[in-house]
Amino acid sequence: PTCEVKVVAVNGELSLAMTTLRDLECGEELTFDYHAVTESVNEYHAAICLCGHKNCRGSFLHFATADCYQQVLSRNAPIAVQFANLAKGCIKEILSKEDRRVLQSHGFGTAAFGACSFNHHRRGENEELDSLDNVPIWLKTFAADTLRYIEYERRALP
Repeated sequence: PTCEVKVVAVNGELSLAMTTLRDLECGEELTFDYHAVTESVNEYHAAICLCGHKNCRGSFLHFATADCYQQVLSRNAPIAVQFANLAKGCIKEILSKEDRRVLQSHGFGTAAFGACSFNHHRRGENEELDSLDNVPIWLKTFAADTLRYIEYERRALP
């Protein structure tokens, strides 16, 4: 691929941004990996990629067996671990620098938390109406833990 697509926050709304992975020649084709997955062998074979790159897998889809996702989830984040992460977030009094970094690296700003970030009880004009400071620490912690799992999942799945 010559490009990558990432989710970014623009003016408080989530958007997709495509950027090049290297300098491109004028007229060079823009290509990117969809990172789409199918459990259907027929769909996988029908999704022929025409990019021509020497390392292309031949399909714009990744193939995963029907129980692939559940195996990864059960092995690496069983329900007890998910509940433990939620409980851990509920007892925290401050957001860790690592949690803040994970949220920022994934573009998680006020738009990602919706109404939770809105200050309904603003006392003065100096207080921000919409701020991550208004989002409960447990929710930001749980979101950061979930994003870390997604990062792992992206590395573990085909």
